[in-house]
Amino acid sequence: MQILNVTIMILMSISNFSSFAEPVNPHHSNRDYQSHQDIRDYSINFLCINKEENLDQEFICNKKFIDKLLKSSANWKEQDSDAPINIWFDSKTISEDALHNSQKLLQPNHGIQLRDIRDIGIVQLNSNIFSPKMPLYFRIDLLKLVICNHQISDDDMDSAIFADIEVQPMDKSELFSSEYFSKLLRLEFNGTGPILLTN
Repeated sequence: MQILNVTIMILMSISNFSSFAEPVNPHHSNRDYQSHQDIRDYSINFLCINKEENLDQEFICNKKFIDKLLKSSANWKEQDSDAPINIWFDSKTISEDALHNSQKLLQPNHGIQLRDIRDIGIVQLNSNIFSPKMPLYFRIDLLKLVICNHQISDDDMDSAIFADIEVQPMDKSELFSSEYFSKLLRLEFNGTGPILLTN
């Protein structure tokens, strides 16, 4: 497993960044994060989007993947019960029935919720970039950062974790280890920022 500590500043490499950026939440700039005990609110995020529009699909993604996704998110919830868990989908590529069916699957899993990427300001302002016409993995890689940034800037989280489904769940002390803080503090990010957990 590769653990990448990154910030939304990577998006600076994209042209016309001014239309991409969301304002920095002053709530975070006044905090001094030194250890995992200073992190009060954080979320764990998963992503499930289709390559193209598929209105005949039964769920927000194919059944095999959503079974893995639900199992992984439930394992994270068991490991870290205080953190909200978001499963992000793209409403532009699915039907209302697919969303409803997926919501029914989630009913026994309290604290795990479905979220639409189309509710994110950056996505709304740059719909062409997040169009199904764009390459799938380009959208996925970009959305990993966009979702984490949205969680911190708009949903008032101290930090946000994006996890691939194969990544083993970790508790708060593992996620916000001293190694993580030393890296972010050296980069002057004040201990806050997205964490991408990928294989």
